[in-house]
Amino acid sequence: SRNLTLPGTNAWWISGDNYALTLDGTKAAAINIGALNTTAKDDYLVEAWFKAEEQQNGVASILSTLAMDLRLNAQGKMEIALGGFAAEVLNQDLRDGQWHHVAVNVLKSTNGSGIVYVDGVQRKQLAASAMPAFYGDKLLLGGHRTSVDGQGLYTYDQMLKGAIDEVRIWKARRTADVIKNNMYNRVKADEAGLVGYYPMETFTLDEYNQPVSSVMQADVTGKQGGSLTFFNEGATAVSGQWSSANTAALKQAPQMESVQFSFVASERQIRVNLDELPYRMEGCNIYITAKNVRDINGNTAQPITWGVYVQQSNLKWQENNLAMTKAGTEEQTFTATIENCSAESEAWSLTGMPTWLTANVEA
Repeated sequence: SRNLTLPGTNAWWISGDNYALTLDGTKAAAINIGALNTTAKDDYLVEAWFKAEEQQNGVASILSTLAMDLRLNAQGKMEIALGGFAAEVLNQDLRDGQWHHVAVNVLKSTNGSGIVYVDGVQRKQLAASAMPAFYGDKLLLGGHRTSVDGQGLYTYDQMLKGAIDEVRIWKARRTADVIKNNMYNRVKADEAGLVGYYPMETFTLDEYNQPVSSVMQADVTGKQGGSLTFFNEGATAVSGQWSSANTAALKQAPQMESVQFSFVASERQIRVNLDELPYRMEGCNIYITAKNVRDINGNTAQPITWGVYVQQSNLKWQENNLAMTKAGTEEQTFTATIENCSAESEAWSLTGMPTWLTANVEA
């Protein structure tokens, strides 16, 4: 007999090793974000995959700056600390040894909000005014730091025992469906609004044209995030560790195809028309990004990305799949129903059927 053992409940096998940053509870990783800071009016998104072991040293931070700390409390429940208060994000013990995706999406526009997503589901929403700007000199992964003298001397604590992978920093507006649809996908380093990206590995092809991966601790966008650095509780620089065992279930960045479109812009609206042939778009996710939009003073707005699913056909199969077992030349029949989801009559036909299958469309 043959069997396949998957390392987690949300994993599959991928060609080429995926690496993750491993943390043993004695050190934290740091990203230099001095060149990536936002203003009080800028949108931003920070997302990553993390895994927490059952045994922690009390509170364990996942992502933190001097003004924001996304962490697991002593009971393993996720909370976000902002200045002088902490708000519960998810009333569930996440010290389960499984990979979880987390995203902090801050929309600073009028009636904006700060939203925390866990595994693609919105778990906490705060007023935009309660969310700090993304500022400071470092974003910590798996740790937290406190200023000792206000002059650059810090202590480090709340070290995570577990792993972190696929850290992305966006200075852009990303909608909830875009975040969810892409959390299992790697992204391209030149995507609009992506200012920091740490996939933890890089892929090349060997002499047999097969993918080979190796550890990458640098920001692949080239936007001054630099390489990861590591500190222990005494603020002493140490080295980092990576592992390809039991990593997050990530796929290669999808190959996007351009579609024909046109648009009309007015003072307050952009109308986008998809001019591509309908059959090429049917059943596809279309991502629309508006960038380099200027206000009346010439200031450039941050990119904003929407996702839409194209469903133009009114005819749908009621069954997603059918399973049958037959022996040899035995003949069997089955029924599959096409449903018209509109109030109008629709002409249709069945084509491209294999020679061993016939259909009675009149029955």
